This record gives sequence, structure tokens and C-alpha cells, in this order.
Amino acid sequence: MPGTQGGGGETMPGGKPPHAPYRQALIVEDDPVTIHLIERLMARNGWEVHTASSGEEALRRARSLPDALLLLDYSLPDMTAEDLMAGLGPVGSRRPFVVITGQGSEEVAVAMMKLGARDYLTKGARLLDQLPAVVERIYGEMKLDQLKRAHRASQAGTFVWDTRTGQFTCTAEFESVYGVQPGGLPADVEGFRDRIHPDDVEALERHLLVALAEGHCRPTEFRIVWPDGSVHWIAGWADVLCDTEGKAVQMVGLNMDVCDRKRTEVALAQANDELQIAAERLRTAHAELQATNEGLERRVAERTAQLRALAAELTHSEERECLRISTILHDDLQQFLFAARLRLDAPECPDSENPLQASLWAVDRLLEQCIRVTRDLSHELSPPVLAEDGLGAALEWLSHWMRENHRLEVRLRLDASADTLEPDVRALIFRSVRELLLNVVKHANVKRAYVRTRRAAGDMLEVVVSDSGAGFNPDGEQAGRDPRFGTGLFSIRGRLNMVGGRLEVTSTPGRGSRFLLYAPLARPPHDPAADG
Repeated sequence: MPGTQGGGGETMPGGKPPHAPYRQALIVEDDPVTIHLIERLMARNGWEVHTASSGEEALRRARSLPDALLLLDYSLPDMTAEDLMAGLGPVGSRRPFVVITGQGSEEVAVAMMKLGARDYLTKGARLLDQLPAVVERIYGEMKLDQLKRAHRASQAGTFVWDTRTGQFTCTAEFESVYGVQPGGLPADVEGFRDRIHPDDVEALERHLLVALAEGHCRPTEFRIVWPDGSVHWIAGWADVLCDTEGKAVQMVGLNMDVCDRKRTEVALAQANDELQIAAERLRTAHAELQATNEGLERRVAERTAQLRALAAELTHSEERECLRISTILHDDLQQFLFAARLRLDAPECPDSENPLQASLWAVDRLLEQCIRVTRDLSHELSPPVLAEDGLGAALEWLSHWMRENHRLEVRLRLDASADTLEPDVRALIFRSVRELLLNVVKHANVKRAYVRTRRAAGDMLEVVVSDSGAGFNPDGEQAGRDPRFGTGLFSIRGRLNMVGGRLEVTSTPGRGSRFLLYAPLARPPHDPAADG
């Protein structure tokens, strides 16, 4: 730590002392030798030393060191110590200082003591011997002044209780804490007892008896009643003084009004209770909401399962009806038409001059065309390959059918996962792909389309139908209600949703369309042996 802040000095060993703010000294002296001697002495005794060689410099330093002890040479080149203290203003009257002069004068000493000097020393051989004791005494007074200021700031009152005589003495601050004017409390412990709240008297007496027996008093809190009837909370601290035999002779302590803290504690406790009640209500509401959500989720799951079952049943019913109509067309109507053609026995090359042969030949051609139409319609309604060989084979058949009937080339890229669908879902995917390819024929104005199948995440089959044709605007629900498509996309999306799938559409006018169909794959049958 620096010994000075204005010319030479020594550094105190061990660094800055623990009480540095109250062990600072400002030496105001114009003699360098005297400054050096006092500075060394003060530093050895644990003081942080600052120096000034003129009154003006001392005023500047003193203002930046409000807690420093001033050691003033009475006669400075530019002013006297009296002028310097006056220059510090009202603060100077409270500043601890010691006057050091080379020419002792009783009048000067009296004048300086009236200004508040803590001591008056004369320069000479004994100065360095006297100075340590003087500054240590003043340092103790400074600490005591600080303690008194802290005590006044705390608004606490002190008391002394003589346990042998029962005499009870206290400060004016103590009486103020108890709501009475100075001298308002009797000089015996009974007068103090009468101020305690009736509900706390017994507990406080036990507390004091234990303290006297143990020779040690623990902090406590209790209530008192003011003369106006108001109740106040008091916090008490005390120490027990014992004689040489260990018997308690005095109790010395202080009391402090802690009503504000108690009110805050009560408010906090009430707020905490309210918060706990609110939290409990919130937990109850959350539990009820969770139960409601679980019930709704259960109902949604049940309704979803019902819708999927209905969708599966609807698809299954449609498939059965298509199969029934296809069977009628194939087994009945086609057979009747074929039989009628055989019975007609039309000539291969009719005689143009024979009107009857010409009519029979024309009817034969019409029957042949009817047989071909009913055969195609039968395959469209329920292609046998779908039930017999699976979705992959059915899509290959559909590719040939689209090329032969609509001159649309369909390029396929299929994997085996397409054949693991449930029969009803498989029929739904086939009809959806056919519907989308027919839309390509009607609206895309292209001669080529693409179909790809693959296994997607979540045990789903992904089917992609795409083209690079006219495209459309799929925003909102327009895609499902566009007059070009009728209700095709809307129906495909709804049916896929009911079986746990979905339809995603990407399209831009003039840049083609892309349809992604997702459907759940069939779950493998449970193998009980795998559990063991």
C-alpha cells in the first residue's frame, strides 16, 4: 500500500489494513523532514498516509478523503489550521483533527479545541513518542462515534437489567420503541413486564430464566402493547454478565421495533398461501383439462376408428359391387351377346345385292362391338389381375390399358411394398391412380405420365403420380372443386384420410402436377413364438 500520495513515503507491510477507510491520515505540514518522520511512524502503526504541504492542497485532499484523520501544522505558508478548518465548512466541524505546532500557545490551543480539535501537540523531541497513543485514542473515539451513529440509525433502544436489585434502566430510544416519552418506563423490571403482550409474557419469562441459568441469551421476538393499545413486534438481543462464581448479575441488550418486517412476513405468508391455493386450483384445473383431453382424444380415436371401419366397409362394398357387375357383364351379358351372335349366323362377306345379308352382317358387327365394350367395362370395374396378382401387376395392366385406350404412356417404377396393402386399401389406391391418370388425359395435354411406389416412414406406402403438363392452382379447396376435376381429388383425399392415409398435391400452372398418395401398409400377423 502506498505510504503517501504526495511525495516519498513507505509502504506498509502486508498490504492495505482491514480498517483502511477509518485508518487514513492526512498530514498537512510544510516541513519535509517532519512529514517524513510522522509518515514513517504512522505507516508502521497501520495507517494509510497522505500528505499536503499547503492549505490549498490540504483542502483538495481533505475533500477526497472524508474519513481521514487530519494532522495539521498550525502555521502553513498560505493559511492557518483555523482557516483550513473554516474552509472545510460545516463538515470541518465534525472532522477529527489534531493540531501540531512549533510555538505552543495556550490561546491557540483553546481556540483549536473549541473548533473541535481532538488534541494539541507541540513539535519537539517527544512528539513522535506522544503521537502513537494520541492517534490510537482518537481512532477508538472515531469507531465509537461510528457505532453511535449506527445505533441511532438502527432506531434500537438499549437497556441494563440488574438481576440482583431488579433495577431496570434504558435509553430514550428504548422508551421510544415502547411508545412512551423519556422517563415513562418505571425503573424496575415489573414496569417493563407490564408492557409485554399478555399472550407472550409466559414465553418471554421462560426465555429470560433460561438465559440467566445458562449465562447466554439467544435472540427472541415478542409483542408489546403501547399506551394507545396498538400492538408492536419487538426483536431483542442481549448478553448476560456473570460474577466470578458464574452467577448472572446483569443483562445488557437492545430492543428494536420490527413491525414493518413482520407485516411484510405476514403479507408474504398470505401471498404464499394464496399462491398455493391458486397452484392447487391450477393443478385441479389441469387434471380436469387433461381428463377432458384424454376423453376427447379417446372419443376422437374411437370415431376415427369407426370412420376408418366405415371407409373400409364402403370400399369393400364398392369392390364387391364392381365385382358383381363385372361378373354379370362377363358371365351373363357377354355370354348372351355371344350366343346371339352365334344364332345370328351372319355371313363373313355379305352380298351387297342381298339386303338381308347386309343387315345381318351389320348386326353381327354391332354385337361384336358390344362384346368388346362389355369386356373392357368388366376389366375397368374389377380387373382380375388386382385381386389375383396384387397392386404392382394391376398398375402394369393399367399402364397398358391407358396406352391402348387413351394413347398415354405411363412409366412405372414399382417396389414390392405395394403388394403388402390390405385388399380394400389396395383397391382404393388402384382406383385413385386410375382417376389421376384419367385427369392427365383430360387436362394435362401431355402424352406421358409417371407412377412410382415405395415404402415411406411410419409403415406407409407412398405412391407418386406426376406429369409435366398444364398444371393448376391447388391452393385452398379449389383443387378438389375445380370443374376440370369434378369431385375426384376431393373424394380421393377424403377416402385416404378415413383409412389413415393422406393426399398431398403440388402443382403450378404451366409446370405440371405431382400427387403423393400415402396409405398404411398391412401389419404383419402376430407370431406368438416371437414373444417367447
